[in-house]
Amino acid sequence: MQVSDEDKKRRQGKTILLVDDDPTVADFVKLILQHAGFNVVVVPTGQEALATLTRITPVAILMDVNLDPRERDWDGYETCSRIRENYRDLDAPVIFVTVRKTQADVKRAVQVGGDYFVTKPLRADKLLERVVHALGRGKLNRRNH
Repeated sequence: MQVSDEDKKRRQGKTILLVDDDPTVADFVKLILQHAGFNVVVVPTGQEALATLTRITPVAILMDVNLDPRERDWDGYETCSRIRENYRDLDAPVIFVTVRKTQADVKRAVQVGGDYFVTKPLRADKLLERVVHALGRGKLNRRNH
């Protein structure tokens, strides 16, 4: 995956919040994004994602749907919904990264405030392409709050 020095420089200082409880996936995604010039903050749970947003303002949020089941209702959908409810001024697209592929899954992601949906298994070039596209286009699902 080729990333120009100019692109890396332009992305310097831009932070992406990655919410994924699978360390292997999180490390892979983090490596891709860091190689492209982004700072990446990784948290494994929805509750930690909300807490982290009190300290950082990411340019995008990548969210797994299937988070730690011990959190009960705090899957990726619930986390996204809570982010949109509690951080209404946050203009970061939420990109769901998941093994789920049905139309119902995509519809639910949009209903809770998600902007994009990327399916696993991940390809580095496709993931980066989706992130860059999301940042270039802004939110597709602008909400009137």
